[in-house]
Amino acid sequence: MERSALALELQSNRLTHCYYLRLYCAQHGEFRAAAEHAGQCYPCLICDVPCDCTVLCEGGTSRHLPFWDLIHGPVALSSLSSNPSDPDLTWFPGYISTLRV
Repeated sequence: MERSALALELQSNRLTHCYYLRLYCAQHGEFRAAAEHAGQCYPCLICDVPCDCTVLCEGGTSRHLPFWDLIHGPVALSSLSSNPSDPDLTWFPGYISTLRV
């Protein structure tokens, strides 16, 4: 949907413009959030530590912003392969930077 079409839909349905985001905190896990602004880094919604952020889409909501839901808790590194080229790790952003030797 073009930006102008989105604006018309938001207005006609009385929705607030927002960005839907995926946040990952090494301590608290993965979140889905909606916020007024898109960015590359957001603070964890629990501990306030900067997290990787991926913009999933742009849209609208009738809920008050920001809002979020915990998708799942943190992934234990011991349960993951130690091989950084393992294709199963491509879903885990920042995996290499979180490894502790």
